[in-house]
Amino acid sequence: MKKVVFALSGIIILITVVLIFFSPQENLSNTEEKNISQDIVFDLNYNPGGNRINLDTSDLFLQYTYEEDLNKDMSFRYSWFEPKEESLSIINEMKKGVGKTIVILPVFTHSAYGSNGFYDYYDGICGKECLTVKIDRVQPPQYNSGKNAIQILNLLGFEMISDIDVHKNPNILVQYDKVILLHNEYVTKEMFDAIDSHPKVLYLYPNALYAEVSYDEQNDEITLVKGHAYPDSSIDNGFNWEFDNTRPYEYDTECANWEFYKIDNGVMLNCYPEYIIWKDTSLLESIIKND
Repeated sequence: MKKVVFALSGIIILITVVLIFFSPQENLSNTEEKNISQDIVFDLNYNPGGNRINLDTSDLFLQYTYEEDLNKDMSFRYSWFEPKEESLSIINEMKKGVGKTIVILPVFTHSAYGSNGFYDYYDGICGKECLTVKIDRVQPPQYNSGKNAIQILNLLGFEMISDIDVHKNPNILVQYDKVILLHNEYVTKEMFDAIDSHPKVLYLYPNALYAEVSYDEQNDEITLVKGHAYPDSSIDNGFNWEFDNTRPYEYDTECANWEFYKIDNGVMLNCYPEYIIWKDTSLLESIIKND
C-alpha cells in the first residue's frame, strides 16, 4: 500500500512540475520579453475612438481623420490611411516584393521637434536646456518624422524598428538586405556608422543623417551634440557627410519630378515625399523594387 501511495505522490509531483514549466504564465512572460525587446514608440494603430471623417482617396488608399483631430478652421492635426477594399489584391501583390527590408522610425527626430525642444533653441525662445529633450512617447508621428510614409509602409507590410533599437544594437541592420531611412534627421554616432556601412540603403527623405545626438537610456532623452549650426555656426552637417542632400531637396514637397539617384551605399530620393507617398503608386513600386 505504501508503494502505491509513494508512486501516486511521485506522479502528482511530476504532473505539478510539468504544469508549472509549461504554464501560460511562463509563455506570456516570454512573449512580453519579445515585445519589449524592440522600442517602436509610435502607435501605428492610433484611434481616438471618436467620429470618423473621410477626407480623400488615391488609387490604393483612403485618407481619414476624426472629429477630435479637427482644428477650429476645419484643418486637421492628424490624418490616417487604410487600404481601399477594391485595391486589396494590388496591395497584397505589392507586399510580396517587400522582402527582407527594415524601416527605421525617426523617434529621435520626432522628439527633437517637440515643444521646448531643439527648434525652440534655434529660434532663441530658450537656452541650451532645450537641447536635451525627453523621448516623446505620447504624440503620434507627424510631418517632421514622415508620418504618411510610416503609415503607408506599415500597411504594405514593411518591418519597422525605431532608431532607439538601432542605437542599442547597431549590428541588427546586417540581418536585412535593405534598409529604408525616413526623415531621420537626428541620429547617434552608433546609428550613423551602422547606416553608412550598410551596402543597400534607400534614403526616402532628404535631410537624413544631418545632426548628431547622444541618447541617455536611463533618462530616456536625447541631447544635441553636433550639427545644425551647433556648437559653432559654421557647422552644417554634424557628421560632415559628403552625401547630405538637405539643400535643395528637402524643400521640394511637390515631387513633380521625383527620382532616385545612386550614392555609394544605396539610392536617395530627390524630394520630400510626404504629400505624395500615399498617392503615387509608381513611387511605392519603386521603393519596393529598388535594389
